[in-house]
Amino acid sequence: MEGEVVDRAPAAVEELREPDEGSFEMASNEELTGGEQEDQAAAASSSQGVNWRASGVQSAADPTMSHPTVHAASEAARKVYSREDLGGGPAKLAPYFAGSVGIVILCIFLAGWHSGDGRSKYNVDISGIVANRIQLPDGRYIAYEERGVSREVAKRNILVSHGFLSCRLAGIPGVSDRLLEKYEARVVAYDRPGIGQSDPHLKQNFNTSAQDMAYIADALGMGEKFWLMGYSGGGPYAWAALHYIPHRLAGVFMFGPMGNPYANNMTKEEVQSIWRQVGRGKRTMYRISRHFPSLLPSFFKRGLMGKPVKIMRSVKKAAPLKDMVLLEQDHFGQSWERSLRESMRSGDAKPHAQDYALFCSDWGFKLSDLGPKPTQKSLLKRMFFFLGGSDSAVFSGPIHIFHGTDDSLVPIAYSQYAKRVLPQVQLHILEGHGHFSWFCHCDSCHRELFKILFGEVPGLDELDIAPEPEPEFASPQESAEPSSVEPASPSEVTHHEEPDVSPTTATPEAATLKEADALTETQGAISSEADGDSLEVRDVVISDYDEEASKEEL
Repeated sequence: MEGEVVDRAPAAVEELREPDEGSFEMASNEELTGGEQEDQAAAASSSQGVNWRASGVQSAADPTMSHPTVHAASEAARKVYSREDLGGGPAKLAPYFAGSVGIVILCIFLAGWHSGDGRSKYNVDISGIVANRIQLPDGRYIAYEERGVSREVAKRNILVSHGFLSCRLAGIPGVSDRLLEKYEARVVAYDRPGIGQSDPHLKQNFNTSAQDMAYIADALGMGEKFWLMGYSGGGPYAWAALHYIPHRLAGVFMFGPMGNPYANNMTKEEVQSIWRQVGRGKRTMYRISRHFPSLLPSFFKRGLMGKPVKIMRSVKKAAPLKDMVLLEQDHFGQSWERSLRESMRSGDAKPHAQDYALFCSDWGFKLSDLGPKPTQKSLLKRMFFFLGGSDSAVFSGPIHIFHGTDDSLVPIAYSQYAKRVLPQVQLHILEGHGHFSWFCHCDSCHRELFKILFGEVPGLDELDIAPEPEPEFASPQESAEPSSVEPASPSEVTHHEEPDVSPTTATPEAATLKEADALTETQGAISSEADGDSLEVRDVVISDYDEEASKEEL
């Protein structure tokens, strides 16, 4: 009858109090109280061949039930699902209903985690890309990409260490061949072990990585000394080269270089700034990389490998405005996706996991070790030097770091920390720029970069008078030049203000209006294509960075 509660538990208990050949059975819709479970468990443990076939109730003899917390949780679940708080008997609900729901939710999560990549609007195909490769002394092959003048003509050789989830195809994105010709520069970008079309190296570390650079330079005739560029995740490898092969470097420059979030000589404020700026997901990956690096390959296999479109969308959600202007352009999207797909060509997540684990591990040196040593020496060191020994080499050439104030991928605190412990570092702060906007596909930025690194060369004005056509890649109009073209002194920090990038065929006023209209049109296109959720996240990120900037100024 509706509303009538029938208590059948006492009858079920009475039936079970008389054991039948050492076995206990219970109907699928009946339960026992906690005290009766313990009594019957004790009786069952004293007899051999006891076979528990209780439906929905776990025996107290189970070792996992002996834990007080587990027992309390089981008792609470029994009370809830038997509706004892309502005065009724056992209900026909499964005691492990909550666990079943949890399993279903977990399966849904894993299904999304394992889901394939989204649709790409660029249809990038890397199957026909065949890399040039050289063989190292240990037998491994390293893939590389070369641009600029030939080795016979080159006066400036630049070796590029690419970023995380990138490859040799990135190089210096969008750099003009005519600019390289004017500076007689040759750019060589290589794939780190296991990435792109390079062979893996299971015992890779920062020392072996630096030695690989020296072997590559020798094999490709880059001279006794060469310039080294590290972008983003390539920054730690540039620092390693400064430590292990300083005698081979003519100069080093980095863009938004990644650092070690666990460096033990950071100040409390620097550590807090770094961990506050990175997202929750990246903080989790930092901890896993530091304490459980063996788990990284499985994480990357599920979440990153073969999913360049999802990676690109994730980066766009947190990108600042100037990065968004660039990221939404097709010419950049095509080259970015191509570089991502090529970096994952092998399908093996271990090389990328090696990268990330090295970032958060003990590097084997401190950045402060790269600075000049005290001139005073102990008597023992003087005797060692007199007998033919020598101190470890210290790099005395230029070190330039360029970092955007609105970088949402790599906190600028890493570069500020490097400047603090290494006074010879020339830190160029790119006001209002992010991780990509001042470095990728920006001809005026590349021209200013080369001026800072190598000085003025004859014929630069010809690039303004007759700009080369770029049907495949077009530099973004909203770009920045540093306010001063004079190289910064080793003790100062250069702030790069808003630029005045104008075509040579137009007046400054007309160019400014044209750039403003172009930026407004691009922002409108971004707003119209973005959905409400992504636009809201983007606004929150921008406001957070503005707030952080204002706090630092105060």
